[in-house]
Amino acid sequence: MLPLGGAALAVGDPVTLGIRPEHLNRSETGPCLMEVTADVSERLGSDTYCHVRTDSGEPLTVRIRGDFSPRYGERCACRWTSTTATSSTATGRPSASRCNRSPEFRRPERVPTMKLNRPHLNDLPARVARPGYDLSRVRPGIAHIGVGGFHRAHQAAYTDALMNTGEGLDWGICGIGTRAPERAMRDALAAQDHLYTLVELDDRPDTEVRVIGALRDMLLVDDSPETVVAQLADPAIRIVSLTITEGGYCIDDATGAFRADLPEIQHDLAQPQAPISVFGLSARPWRGVARPARRRSR
Repeated sequence: MLPLGGAALAVGDPVTLGIRPEHLNRSETGPCLMEVTADVSERLGSDTYCHVRTDSGEPLTVRIRGDFSPRYGERCACRWTSTTATSSTATGRPSASRCNRSPEFRRPERVPTMKLNRPHLNDLPARVARPGYDLSRVRPGIAHIGVGGFHRAHQAAYTDALMNTGEGLDWGICGIGTRAPERAMRDALAAQDHLYTLVELDDRPDTEVRVIGALRDMLLVDDSPETVVAQLADPAIRIVSLTITEGGYCIDDATGAFRADLPEIQHDLAQPQAPISVFGLSARPWRGVARPARRRSR
């Protein structure tokens, strides 16, 4: 029962109910108001924002205290405890309403999971777009340093979109990691045949969930600087790109000068044949390469 604060409504009149994300909380038991399907979860500080869809396709954001990460496609249930909701009639007039219970969010029974990899691509739900090209035909043409979320959501996604047109299969991406924490990313990607899922979040109904296949390998400097240098020097690599944070540029914030005293820079100066920094890796493949003669313009 939802009292509408004295609003003049007749039986059968449509009412729109507004629910704030923070009014939906995790629950393990209790009667179910509605079931939703999980799209993606974002851990923001002490809260988790779960983006879900109702059975009619309406997007819904659920704010949950703590860590709660339902898998993509997992069915979850919402129910109510006490809070204030906002309702409006067909005329758009709002009225504050007090519910006996506020929404709670619970995960029902554990559902079977499916590992993302090449053999399972055809088993994904129909809503998940997958590469429309032969992954075995993709050849590296781009070496990218810094395979973080920005690269995977933008440059790799655009490259994948090109490949889905039937072109650019020689522009596959080989990722390169220069920092020890990037090993976790390399291991996660390798376990998934270097596939990952890109989820668009928007209020529009045409957002998509799609598997990206443009990234075909990832190398770590810690494993073998020589292998990384050889990949960068490969004639098939026509673009070396990078996404690094401001700290990766080795610039002194106070003076704006390049910090040659940093350990990674000192290492590369002492051992140029086995560089570990972005700058050493960028310079090493060109050492010993003859420069073309300059033409004098007249």
